[in-house]
Amino acid sequence: MLGAIHAFSNELDRHFPSQELMNTLGVIYPHYWVVANFGASFPLHLQVIMSFYYVPQKTFNFELLVVVPLERLKVESQISLFKTTMFHNVSEILKKDGATI
Repeated sequence: MLGAIHAFSNELDRHFPSQELMNTLGVIYPHYWVVANFGASFPLHLQVIMSFYYVPQKTFNFELLVVVPLERLKVESQISLFKTTMFHNVSEILKKDGATI
């Protein structure tokens, strides 16, 4: 029974991103930018994204993909603009959603 549970868990791990990566992708949502510690957590979350997307990935049949989907230098050059844009627009976006800051 335990072997079947491990096999099922391994199968899920192969098909879905890790919980750490899923949490990290929260940077695209406005609510991320109103949390008190977003300034401290953003570099950590960015590092998780970089470590996942800037290395060749294995496909589901375990062949190595050689293409790295994001170019590190391009992303690094846009970080400041992304942070400024998100922080500047977050209050307007949340107001439209009926949320309060």
